[in-house]
Amino acid sequence: MISRYVIGIGEFIVLTTLEGTIVTHALGSCVAVVVHSKKHHVAGMIHMALPKSNEHALSMKKGYYVDEGLPLFLKQLFSHMPLKGQEVDVTVIGGADAKNPRDPFKIGYHNLKMTEKVLSNWGIKFIKLETGGHESRTVILEVATGDIRINKNQMLI
Repeated sequence: MISRYVIGIGEFIVLTTLEGTIVTHALGSCVAVVVHSKKHHVAGMIHMALPKSNEHALSMKKGYYVDEGLPLFLKQLFSHMPLKGQEVDVTVIGGADAKNPRDPFKIGYHNLKMTEKVLSNWGIKFIKLETGGHESRTVILEVATGDIRINKNQMLI
């Protein structure tokens, strides 16, 4: 039986076997980073909610904030393989904006910018797939192949 791993908001997973699927749901303003290396048999996904933590941050989930969660995820990933751009595919998905054009927070935009900053600081090349817009997304990674499927739904806000 093929395993299906579902990660929630603020969670991440790193697999060292190339079988099964990794899924995350309700990716609105949140951002997911999907990593796959067929050569090194490593795959992972993180679902991040907000760009920056602060001293008052209350989340118990290690992947909730981009500035703290993404480096933890990357450290775990790259403890299983070398950090070389040609041997790993890194994809950024999500960061939708609210439908209200006067949204003062623009969380999706800020999540994407912080994600880009962290990945760039690590020297990681990435592609953006399905970012921005006004849709909520479900992301499914087929671990064996690295194929990513995205299902879109209209956001309610």
